[in-house]
Amino acid sequence: MSKDEKQKIFLGGLMGIAVIYAYFEFGLGPLNLKQENAQKEIAALAPKIAGANKQILSRDSLKAKVPHAELLLTQIDQMIPEGSPVAWFPTLVGDFFKSHGNERVTTRLVSNVDDPTLEGYRRISWNVEIPKVDALGTVSVLAEFENQQPLVETPSVLIEFNKEEPQFQRVSLTFANSVKK
Repeated sequence: MSKDEKQKIFLGGLMGIAVIYAYFEFGLGPLNLKQENAQKEIAALAPKIAGANKQILSRDSLKAKVPHAELLLTQIDQMIPEGSPVAWFPTLVGDFFKSHGNERVTTRLVSNVDDPTLEGYRRISWNVEIPKVDALGTVSVLAEFENQQPLVETPSVLIEFNKEEPQFQRVSLTFANSVKK
């Protein structure tokens, strides 16, 4: 082998090493770096994707409940009489308790606020007093009233005993009902 051929082989080897180095350093290096960055971004997006999928499932379950909710709102609207509650609620309460033997029933409006749970509805509180009544009988009448009027709830019942007539008590009820605005 001549000196010229040795130099060509040596230069060819150096050239091959340089090509291999350049391939890995300038070709594969940036590609590997981009791949690592893409994998990090994918890993960072995975929780966001999971959160978005939960929101989609939540939205779909709400969409499935919409017909039932619309039916329920329609039923609620049908249960509420037309007109101002100040006109019909005291009469409703008075007539109901009078039909069960309580002649003196006083109903007063206590508060009238927007209902935080139902948009477009108000929450009205009433105080109902029955001066002379058998408390146990009134409790069963109250239970029947609540069963007939599902939009009315009784947050408090106060029973005061009468010393002069122990068989009679004074009952003070607080009613709360929802009505349309």
